[in-house]
Amino acid sequence: SLPAIMASIQSQSKSASTVRLIRSCLGAALAYVLWLLVNFRRIRSVLAFPRDRLGVLGNLCNAFKVARVLHLRSGPAFLDIWTSFLVKRCEAHRRDGLFSFHALHPLIPFSRSVVFVCDLEIVRQVLSPKSFGLWKKGYSYRMSRPLIGDGLLSAPDGPEWKLMRDLTNVGFKLSTLERSVKIIARLTQAMMRHWRSSKREEDDGQLRLDIYEEALRLTMDVLGLVAFSHDFGSVHRQVTDSMQTQIYDTFQVILSTLTLNGQRGLPEWWNLVPTTANRQAAVASAELHRVCEKLVEQRRNSYAADSSSAQNNDVLDGLLAGNGQQRLADSRILDTMKTLLFAGHDTTASALTWALYLLAVNPSWQERLRSHLCDAGFVLRTQGEANEGCTSGLPAGFGYSSLGPHGELRELFAVVSETLRLYPSAGFTREATQPTVLRTSAGLEYNVYPGTEVFFFPSIVQLDPAHVADSAEFKPERWLDASTAPKQASFPFSSGPRNCVGERLAMLELQVSLALILTNFCVQLPAD
Repeated sequence: SLPAIMASIQSQSKSASTVRLIRSCLGAALAYVLWLLVNFRRIRSVLAFPRDRLGVLGNLCNAFKVARVLHLRSGPAFLDIWTSFLVKRCEAHRRDGLFSFHALHPLIPFSRSVVFVCDLEIVRQVLSPKSFGLWKKGYSYRMSRPLIGDGLLSAPDGPEWKLMRDLTNVGFKLSTLERSVKIIARLTQAMMRHWRSSKREEDDGQLRLDIYEEALRLTMDVLGLVAFSHDFGSVHRQVTDSMQTQIYDTFQVILSTLTLNGQRGLPEWWNLVPTTANRQAAVASAELHRVCEKLVEQRRNSYAADSSSAQNNDVLDGLLAGNGQQRLADSRILDTMKTLLFAGHDTTASALTWALYLLAVNPSWQERLRSHLCDAGFVLRTQGEANEGCTSGLPAGFGYSSLGPHGELRELFAVVSETLRLYPSAGFTREATQPTVLRTSAGLEYNVYPGTEVFFFPSIVQLDPAHVADSAEFKPERWLDASTAPKQASFPFSSGPRNCVGERLAMLELQVSLALILTNFCVQLPAD
């Protein structure tokens, strides 16, 4: 009968569905077993690392305590919140030398496990020249690939990276740094003139500024002029040609999207998902790429018109020239240009912001440094003119040799160094390329396998009281005596062969801009 036939069909359909479900479950179980076998050593080593109690969500419950960082973009506040959280977690694991943090339990596929280092010996081991080739850059660098590609920051250890590094170093030689002093001073003065003309004065005649935003514009233009001999016009807020498409705004779109994706622990392929934010970042990335291509084209045209113009005067000259035997592909040149802009402006701006903050909350040191600058020949505004700002420049004879631990402005160097000790501008990651043993100062050993990410937040080590007395206090005087300065336990620019290529320029920029700001303005925190 028809009902019997229908019942038979339904029964067969249910049986087929059950068979498909069983097959799917068996397939998933087999895939999980294969995943466990492939990742067994890594998972076992990760579970052996010191850690807090683990649940199905891993340590995400602890991360929720600092969930407000998810509402922040990159910058000083974001890094400070994470650093404070990690330093507190590290206190319980100082003797262990490291601790692990897990987004989902390590036995769950697609979980992320990160090992945070809080032992100086491990830092020295991983960043040592002897470890060259044993480690590669970690997750955060891969998440930044839409911006920096395979440039100097993200390229693996090897001959091509060494070539990029050598050619980039050409643009940071002593003669370039000497020339950069006046560039930085001119841009800083332009920035201060904009402050005075922007009519942002309160009723009491004081200027209320977002220093971080102002510093971002300054550092972007410094890099443009020093590295590429091009003014991006960020400080002046002016677009005067096809390449001044407010590169500052373009970068903020890219950085905010990549930062947010990284904060959420999203997989690398998420950058390809056409969300609104990702589409906006893709458009901005294409614009940045176009600007860099135009800079390269213009420089090559200048070489064609006058061969004597290729004098290795800046980074772009070095990248285009090669080393006589090898040249970089255009894709690597463009990636390195974008890398320098990415890594060189946000970090320096953050450091300048923290330096001014620390001097605002330590007025005795602000006055001491201002007096020190006056003794060195800087022109200080009189009290009656202080609210109007001024156009004072650099003292006669002032140059690169005036700065640093052995220059006449040692206290300026000390303030900048102490700022970077308390508030280093960036963390960095590594992943082992082969099984490696990490050894702590206490003699403990940990096995690390490929796929395990090791994260270095300099603050974790630099705030360790075992290395620095009164480590949480702002004491620039600790840097005035080179024999006792805590430089061995300070690595804000990383260390070893892959340390920051622009370290000397960043230190120069921080000192010159800070000196000019302090001799033009008194810095205070707003009352609210």
